[in-house]
Amino acid sequence: MSDRYSEYIKALNTVEGEFNKKPIPVQSGGSIPFVATFERIPGIKSILLGFGFKSDSIHSPDENFLLSNYFKGIETISLYFKYYKEHKIR
Repeated sequence: MSDRYSEYIKALNTVEGEFNKKPIPVQSGGSIPFVATFERIPGIKSILLGFGFKSDSIHSPDENFLLSNYFKGIETISLYFKYYKEHKIR
């Protein structure tokens, strides 16, 4: 298994572990231009994790985001770094 794929699996497992639901991978976005530069210049791959819902209407006048998702997101990122450091997949 390539390192890139194993890190992707770690991210999926981490999200599932924190939210008790299987994540649905979606290839969308692209509104963070720095990611492409970060991958191109130093050659480092990125994993972006979203913690909102489509109904959050991000970047619109009625944008909203549940505080519970915000705090769960913090917990998820912390757990992902723990798995990354330990180099193991749950």
